[in-house]
Amino acid sequence: GAMAKPAEQGLRTFSTEHYIIHTDLDDALARELPDDLEFCFDEFSRRLVMFEGLGRPGSDDPFNVYLFRDHADYLKHTGGELPNSGGLYINQKRALAAYLEGQGREQMRKTLRHEAFHQFAHEKVGPGLPVWLNEGLAQLFEESLRLGDQLRVGLVPPDRLRQLKHDMAEGRLIDFETILKLTDVGW
Repeated sequence: GAMAKPAEQGLRTFSTEHYIIHTDLDDALARELPDDLEFCFDEFSRRLVMFEGLGRPGSDDPFNVYLFRDHADYLKHTGGELPNSGGLYINQKRALAAYLEGQGREQMRKTLRHEAFHQFAHEKVGPGLPVWLNEGLAQLFEESLRLGDQLRVGLVPPDRLRQLKHDMAEGRLIDFETILKLTDVGW
């Protein structure tokens, strides 16, 4: 579904270095989340420097980010795609969208980091990144912790560790060789 034009949405719009923000969130959060996105963009660029120059034409143009207070507005403006998601990246629109209602600031920030990685990968790395790697790296950055001017990655949330141990005990893990051979559709 097509996103409506910002003027139709009654959203405030402002720009950062890499993003154009369209939002109805309170000012503090509306500034805090894009600041975190810029911080993460620099981290993605630094950590994935080996892909520099592989991005698609126009990949330096700013990305649109839609930050909604209400789930209903998020659904309306994303065409109802993935209604149970906390946010998404719509590559045809070069746009990120997320909402606050029911998930809170911290989860919204995590969701934005996850989706911003997908956006970065699509634009700057290109379509060659296998889905399992794209999803794995997005998850890695989602769970990262910002400490001063550093982004700590590789932290394992306790609930994720419990789930992993449970899946191991149930014999549900897939060996890495099989994962490497998966097509995007198979994933």
